[in-house]
Amino acid sequence: MLKWNKIYFDLDNTLYSHEYAFERAIQDCYQDVMEEWRDRGLHVPYVPLEDWFEVFKYFSDYYWPGYEEKKYSQQEYRRKRYLSTMKHFDLPNQVDEADRFHEQYYEKANQYVQPYPGLYQTLSFFNQTGIEVGIITNGKQKTQQAKFNKLKLFRYIKQEHFFISEVVGIEKPDQHIFETALGNENPEKALFIGDTWEHDVVGALDASWNAIYLNTQNRPRTSEHQPLVEYKHFTQLLPFFLNKEHLNNEG
Repeated sequence: MLKWNKIYFDLDNTLYSHEYAFERAIQDCYQDVMEEWRDRGLHVPYVPLEDWFEVFKYFSDYYWPGYEEKKYSQQEYRRKRYLSTMKHFDLPNQVDEADRFHEQYYEKANQYVQPYPGLYQTLSFFNQTGIEVGIITNGKQKTQQAKFNKLKLFRYIKQEHFFISEVVGIEKPDQHIFETALGNENPEKALFIGDTWEHDVVGALDASWNAIYLNTQNRPRTSEHQPLVEYKHFTQLLPFFLNKEHLNNEG
């Protein structure tokens, strides 16, 4: 048996590449917008897809810290990155278009959700050892549930072990969402794995869980918190758990 009775994961960029799905879906949406403008007879500057996406990604990253620090809402964050990109290229930039763009994005993104290599093998191992496996993720219920279904995670994770911030009413890194998932278990027997330092590692450790930093985006640490280990690839996880030192002494 492993040392932990509960092993929970983040979802985006932890179990699949959100960046891949993000890029493909955003590019699809931009092409749809351009086609719509042409159909309406609008004369707008020609901006190559690659150039447009590069600037959109820049503003996505630029405004992200403000969103994490709750300086503005998720809707405000989405509007800022879209409108700033459109203004940069002197393209039409209306708030309602920004909202419609992102509604289409979330509808398209799901088709590009693909599991990281080794995901099912690792989850199957946990199931065989009797570990409770679950997910704690920030986001909208409809969006995150669609990803859960697309990845076929229901084969390995019970629905009652899938905690979505919109449903729970609490967002990571608030320790209360970890406490909700923990139930009556000793937090020392719980392990959380995620790609975001502040939300996943700091949030879990502050809730007295153990944590693994799956740094798939190669982002720097921003505090002195100490996870058990840091990896960059999901495939590195299973060898970690197969290591004898991570087995319970009674096992």
